[in-house]
Amino acid sequence: MGLKDFMNKMAQKQADSNRKMAAIREKSQAKQEELEEKKNAMLDAMHPFSDSKKREEKEYQKERIQQLKKEHIPYCPKCKSTNITYLDKRKKLSLGRAAVGGVVGGVLTGGLGAAAGATMGGLSSNKIKKGKVKCLNCGHTWKL
Repeated sequence: MGLKDFMNKMAQKQADSNRKMAAIREKSQAKQEELEEKKNAMLDAMHPFSDSKKREEKEYQKERIQQLKKEHIPYCPKCKSTNITYLDKRKKLSLGRAAVGGVVGGVLTGGLGAAAGATMGGLSSNKIKKGKVKCLNCGHTWKL
């Protein structure tokens, strides 16, 4: 057996050893991936808001908000609920309009008409008063 034969035999053994190590690494990696999947499945089962469920919830919320904007449905900016109510500021009685309404109503119909005219004149207003909106879900209030 010469040096050339010895070198070929050693190269063959090294190649066999490399193939065996690669097979062992592949099995080990597959086993580790399997264990990671089982671990994630167990965490998902144990905790309702694990990473995958959080991700799904966020995606659902984004789609829901886009749909609400598309359909022009108002929603709470804090909790994104559509369960909201409008808090109207009470209209104040306008004395100037009440006087004009009383005079016009009094001239046209008499005493009872003057009172009705004053009331209608005082409550009617050209100004649009902006109020607040309150979320019935979380209690957050904001101006329109």
